[in-house]
Amino acid sequence: MSQILGQDGAVRVRVTGLAAASRTALGEFGKLEDEGEWLTFRGLHPDRVPQLVSEIVRQGGRVYAVEPRHETLEDRFLQLLKEQDQ
Repeated sequence: MSQILGQDGAVRVRVTGLAAASRTALGEFGKLEDEGEWLTFRGLHPDRVPQLVSEIVRQGGRVYAVEPRHETLEDRFLQLLKEQDQ
């Protein structure tokens, strides 16, 4: 079931003040989904979350929230559909 849900670690971060180039560079932490103020990183090991937050702040971003993300089957299905369209 974990393979189907893709539970390889995901975190959502609410950020402001981060330039587009900085957002792109954060892709090294995992697959990045940019939704305006909310950034979701998939494939991120929980031990790397503090490093991610530190990097965001170092690049001038302001962090307002950090939330672990637990995918439902519906979330995973929609993600797979989205990937298929790309």
